[in-house]
Amino acid sequence: MRIKTVAAPNIKTALKVVRSTLGDDAVILSNRKVDSGVEVMASYTPKQIKPVIANRLAPKSEFKTKAVKVNPSTKHLITYICRHHRIPFAIHNRWLELVDSNNKVSQQLSNLISINDVWMQQLSTQDSLVFVGPPGAGKTAAVAKLAISMYLRKLPIQVLSMDVIKAGGFQQLQEYMTCLGHSAISLDSLEDLNELSEIDKLKLIDMPGLNIFDADDFKFAQTVINHSSAIPILVLPANLDSMAAAELSREYAKLGVGGIIFSQLDTTRRYGSVITASSSSQLPLLGFNHSPMIAEQMQLPSYKYIYTLLKAVC
Repeated sequence: MRIKTVAAPNIKTALKVVRSTLGDDAVILSNRKVDSGVEVMASYTPKQIKPVIANRLAPKSEFKTKAVKVNPSTKHLITYICRHHRIPFAIHNRWLELVDSNNKVSQQLSNLISINDVWMQQLSTQDSLVFVGPPGAGKTAAVAKLAISMYLRKLPIQVLSMDVIKAGGFQQLQEYMTCLGHSAISLDSLEDLNELSEIDKLKLIDMPGLNIFDADDFKFAQTVINHSSAIPILVLPANLDSMAAAELSREYAKLGVGGIIFSQLDTTRRYGSVITASSSSQLPLLGFNHSPMIAEQMQLPSYKYIYTLLKAVC
């Protein structure tokens, strides 16, 4: 999904331009009067653009060479997948054991990891979510993508930021929200969090990057969660080393994290972190962000999708 603004002398002409240039499936998000007439903001999905699963910069010869070596038997394929994606031996062996008892891949994976594909539908104006994770994980983009999804669902939202440490962190979020005709609120102190319960909207809180292994950062995150009564959502880049992802997810789980969103899939070719983090921490997978472009919606998880992701680069 992408967003485009169309300017025209009047609303009738603007709508005609939207339909002719963006197609009949374009969705009108907003319109406003300007000096030259009107501006209409619409969302559309380019048909020629497909979700990016593997890194397009990888040499094609490498894909061909590896494909020849893959044995067609299920166990050999699983072994190859686990080796390629650096999935630990313990998970690899458990997966192989599940093949004997069940031939369906979805049921095999459901015994290794968990997913939650309905959490977005269950959100209401009474909920608060706080997005946590290491620096550069893609938390701000995740907040913006979810805000757009809720905006299209016509659920009232309020985006807030405690990311006052990183230069331009709040300004970036504010820019995203301006596209929706909303504004983000900067929270300068923990006392500001106590007033969130009075806001009858879905609250999305962007946090600064944390070193979760640092006692002060951990305590800060815990304090924010307690003051806001928010459910923490962990955002991790998919290109993490499997063991690093496992350690991070286990540590963040101590904060009461509700699940994991993986980002930066467009620059990742080994997805062992996805399997290892969920399996190690017992946290459900909530979604995947393939691109930092906020107009491209978050991919909700499914076992079929995850298996396709693992096979795509093998």
